[in-house]
Amino acid sequence: MGIGRGQKKATDDQLIESYKELGNVWKVAMRYGMCGQSVHERLQRLGAIVPTNVWTDAELKWLKKEYSQFADAGRLDDLAKRIGRPKTSLCKQARELGLTNQHRPCFATRRENQYNGQHARVRVIYGSPKKCEICGETNPRKWYEWANMTGDYDNPNDYKRMCRKCHRRYDRERVDSNPALIIAKYVTQECPVCKSIFKVSEGIVRRSNGKEGRFCSRKCANRRTTD
Repeated sequence: MGIGRGQKKATDDQLIESYKELGNVWKVAMRYGMCGQSVHERLQRLGAIVPTNVWTDAELKWLKKEYSQFADAGRLDDLAKRIGRPKTSLCKQARELGLTNQHRPCFATRRENQYNGQHARVRVIYGSPKKCEICGETNPRKWYEWANMTGDYDNPNDYKRMCRKCHRRYDRERVDSNPALIIAKYVTQECPVCKSIFKVSEGIVRRSNGKEGRFCSRKCANRRTTD
């Protein structure tokens, strides 16, 4: 049964709840098949949308109290979520209140320096890695690194020697819910073109049903396809 003239596609309560859930006027409009402008106007009349350029006294007080602490920790996104304001609006208001500091050290730079210092400490204790504990590579021409395993960067025992390839793969595969993710095992295969022996991730072979990881290099793969 269609919606007749004068009937609303969504009640005020439905619009407000959907806006709280989605946080976007246009997504709410798409959910109910409505015009985005009409949804915006209704939400404004209902007081569900707070103008970004108008700050209450309570919000300003909270911003003055917490801004420096969150800025120093590089967590302005979290502060914006707590206040319920866009980060751009928060930063603009902080600048108008004189809370910003151009000479404040960049959080990314401080974090990078800390990260480099933690890895340097491991090199001082155990020396520079000369092999990969994952794939077993020992070629002295390869680049080897200390890779943190679980995110406990301050613990020098929480590192493994890895070649750059395995290190990058481990960082990609590690997920926040399981930081102790185990690297996929390697299998030894013979290239059908040049007959050389090489190692390939068991996961790659399994996921591609044997179609990937058959050749030692792209050059051999191209030679096989052109033959």
